[in-house]
Amino acid sequence: MINLHDSENIIAEIALEEWDLKPRGNVVWLDGNHYMAENTFEKPANVTIKERQLEGVKNHMSYEFPSHSVTILELYKK
Repeated sequence: MINLHDSENIIAEIALEEWDLKPRGNVVWLDGNHYMAENTFEKPANVTIKERQLEGVKNHMSYEFPSHSVTILELYKK
């Protein structure tokens, strides 16, 4: 998911009808403090890739995607 908005999070409803999902997954996202943030030689960690475990995965759920972000939800079949 790509949220192009510069300051507002987006809540999206996710529905996967044909999968029997495990209750845990992962979230991987590109993180920066501003939509124009960039890495430079002086500040190589302005934009980083972060990861965390996603709990409570269901076939019908909502997820809040941060503003100016690129996010991958890794969901797994049982």
